[in-house]
Amino acid sequence: MENTDLLRAFGDLRGKRVMDIGCGQGDTSVWFALQGAEVWAMDVSAGMVEVTRQLAARHGVADRIHAEVCRVEDNTYADGFFDLIFADGVLHHLDLAVAVPNLARLLKHGGRGFFMEPQKGSLFIQIYRIFAKDLRTADERPLEPQDFDLLRNHFPGMNHREYHLASLVLFAMRFVMLKLSGKAFPYWMDEVRQGRYHPNLLRWLQGIDAWSLAHFPRLGKLCWMTVIEARKTPTAT
Repeated sequence: MENTDLLRAFGDLRGKRVMDIGCGQGDTSVWFALQGAEVWAMDVSAGMVEVTRQLAARHGVADRIHAEVCRVEDNTYADGFFDLIFADGVLHHLDLAVAVPNLARLLKHGGRGFFMEPQKGSLFIQIYRIFAKDLRTADERPLEPQDFDLLRNHFPGMNHREYHLASLVLFAMRFVMLKLSGKAFPYWMDEVRQGRYHPNLLRWLQGIDAWSLAHFPRLGKLCWMTVIEARKTPTAT
């Protein structure tokens, strides 16, 4: 559901400069390019950057994707260079005190950043972190209230929406099955989120989530994922 909502929120990307942080295997970067954007795909892994370049070439968009090894904290592009910044599960790995001001600098006035992140408060996340130490890095931690405050200080127009409460049952089912079989892998959550594992059950559980959060919004703090839209206020004319 969060992926569908984001696709609508991005709007028309033709001619836009998009920064894809933590590009990974490059599928999101390629999608942005296929929509007409010029994409700067960044990752700390040289191997993933090469995979992104190969995928871009395979889809005929290599001329619109600039893939490079780079940390957000070290990015030196010009102020206001990007129209849109996107990151899926990246912010919670960063030194936010350094990364967030740099993201605000890089985003043009009137631009938007979209960040999909795990948040502290979900019981599932706490249990998952205990049993999935082999699938996560030592530097990561779910976002906490002070992280939202930091983002809001630099993006006064920030808002966020939470996902996955009842639907966490499906994630737990898949994780336990993979763990017992010894086949757990880093991108297993995407398999569930993208509807490749019991899609009908996922839709049903997401329906419960949507109703619950609409009627009891405070339950949002118990959800696994938050999707943040950080708007940079346009300059006065």
